[in-house]
Amino acid sequence: MIHQRAHSKSSSVSPSGLCGEGATNEKAAQAAGVNVATLYRWQKQPEFKAALDQAGDEALKQANARMPQTLSIALDAANRIMNDPQAPAAVQGRVALGVLNAILKTQDNLKRRSAGRGENADHIRRRQQPH
Repeated sequence: MIHQRAHSKSSSVSPSGLCGEGATNEKAAQAAGVNVATLYRWQKQPEFKAALDQAGDEALKQANARMPQTLSIALDAANRIMNDPQAPAAVQGRVALGVLNAILKTQDNLKRRSAGRGENADHIRRRQQPH
């Protein structure tokens, strides 16, 4: 595993420690005890970027493992609201749109992540080729 040493800390920073659900670079830098510019600099290093991608993949894998149960619960709740004759039509519509938006956003995120992983691999291969 790739580690970067924070100048202000005596401990090393692991890329997996910088991954979190919805973590921003600013929050990750703060958690690591470094300036956000230092984190950006680390992210430009191919080995650190690859380790960060791997940690992100693992976080995504864990989220995907939880998704069926969570999705089932959410869809059951949405279904109850959308079929409740007492629920206002506006609420039923917002619930339906929320479900559709979540599905579309998830699909978009998966496509972007997959495309980004391919671009990063191409970049690393180009840097490793002799000039």
